[in-house]
Amino acid sequence: MESGLNFIDFLKYGAIGVALALAILSYRLLSKEQDQENVREPMLKSIKTFFMLSILLSLFFGITEIITLSLATPKVEKNDKGIKKIWNHNLNTFPDKSYDAKYDRIEEFVELGQEKRDASDCANLQAEVGRLTKELKDLDGGFYSNVTKLDKMISSFADRNINIEFEVEKKTIVFEILEEVLISLDLIESRETPIDILASKWKELKMSWGRSTKEHKYIYQSDIRRLIQAYHDILETRG
Repeated sequence: MESGLNFIDFLKYGAIGVALALAILSYRLLSKEQDQENVREPMLKSIKTFFMLSILLSLFFGITEIITLSLATPKVEKNDKGIKKIWNHNLNTFPDKSYDAKYDRIEEFVELGQEKRDASDCANLQAEVGRLTKELKDLDGGFYSNVTKLDKMISSFADRNINIEFEVEKKTIVFEILEEVLISLDLIESRETPIDILASKWKELKMSWGRSTKEHKYIYQSDIRRLIQAYHDILETRG
């Protein structure tokens, strides 16, 4: 990450730390998008979705922390009735007999339970930050970056489309980007795929969208929206 920040360290501060980490991630993504010369609707929509997710998670963690504090286990009082009840329900297999020994055992039991809950919460938060960090990388340099490049290339052609069967030798960069997009969509498995196979996979994809046969060899700007939707469907399938 830029400026050497380690976002995992934010987990030390609980819900507040997670909220701050998500806010910084959203701000950096938005700042980077503002450096672009043209408005990129897919990216803006993705940033909005990520930002709303950040707010919802921040509210969730904040509310959870408040509820946890309000329901925190009260300190065990030294009274015979309370000690006996807790001991019989949870610790009656231990050999302790004196009042003080039982009290110390109960305190240890409560503290150990709290440590386990804290460790579990921390692991869940760390997993969530890891997932969001991966999503941010995808937005910044993965699938979305490639479809944006492809969209710009389409605009540079006179007919506002790319014919993948015409003057193929002049479209090396187009096929390189198309290859990355098809990998993201799980349509091919590895790089350095022959151009004829890339063209064939593209035609199969357009066929699945119900496009007419004569359109299969073209890449239109309207296809960009279809690609994004296909990628979202794959993410939902992966869970």
